[in-house]
Amino acid sequence: MSDVSVGIWDHVERRPGQSLTELYEGRCQFLELADQGPYWCYHVAEHHFTPLGMAPSPAVYLSALIQRTRRIRLGSLVHLLPLYHPLRLIEEICMLDHMSGGRLELGFGRGISPFELGHYGTQFLQARDDMEEVLEILIKGLRSEALSHDSRNYRFRSVPMELRPLQQPNPPLWYGINSERSLRYAAGMGMNVITGGPNQALAPQASVYRELWQQAQAEGSSLNPQLKTPRIGAFRLVYVAETDAQAQRKAREAYPVFYYSLQKLWRDNGAVATQFPPDYDQLAAYDTFIVGSPATVRAQTEQFFAETGCNYLLLEFVWGSIGQEESMQSLALYSEAVTGLITA
Repeated sequence: MSDVSVGIWDHVERRPGQSLTELYEGRCQFLELADQGPYWCYHVAEHHFTPLGMAPSPAVYLSALIQRTRRIRLGSLVHLLPLYHPLRLIEEICMLDHMSGGRLELGFGRGISPFELGHYGTQFLQARDDMEEVLEILIKGLRSEALSHDSRNYRFRSVPMELRPLQQPNPPLWYGINSERSLRYAAGMGMNVITGGPNQALAPQASVYRELWQQAQAEGSSLNPQLKTPRIGAFRLVYVAETDAQAQRKAREAYPVFYYSLQKLWRDNGAVATQFPPDYDQLAAYDTFIVGSPATVRAQTEQFFAETGCNYLLLEFVWGSIGQEESMQSLALYSEAVTGLITA
């Protein structure tokens, strides 16, 4: 299975009773261990005003992780583009790409929470147009010595781009897909993608995506022309322990805490996010978890790649009430479990 890879996704959720100082140092230690394992990339989510996301500035957070790692690639999944001034973001991306030695991966999106965007004064129904506008400027700025642009929200006249990215023409771009529309949008721009859902449902999506991605490459519309093969992935919550019973017990204990963090901002505003149900078993029926002993998670990993047609598996190790030592042990056990199956 040398053509597949595994990465790590992280909301940077705050554990109950944990200080921010402990959280950030704990994540740095976690990444130092991951850097020694078979993990291709670490992707951080961007969320605001919720315990689900304690890294609301991906650039600041990633700049620290760059100093604590040497091999693993690092990136956002995603930057919420409607919240950024494009000139500032262009400069930060260039800095990160050079500071990391060309290890930066860049995800972008509009955001899924109207409450997070609303606190910044951004209209959720306008967010997709805002995202596409910032993306257009972003690509121009990363590829040009001087940036000129005239659009609905921004007007630039020959702004000198003194900072240029190390990776040319730009760091690899990623997009999260959750519908046929978003799949076609991402494929038409040649981006790497991450989605969710049951194994069997992913196979036809992966097939359609590859066909559309090849068309984009042939037509020259890809934003990642340097990539020969796209990464098509799906996320899973993971926990590994010595036995299946230990792993399942901890995962069931951890999920309600994760669910509370996920829903808190929505509940504060009298709403609910429907992406995740409150019941662990209901969610498990959708192949959302990879949980068990090393032998079990190895088998589940093999099953994922065999059934989905995906070539990338994105795992979230730290979620809910899973503690620092538990997450480190789970990471180490998974690394051992997939030895010979996955290479970074």
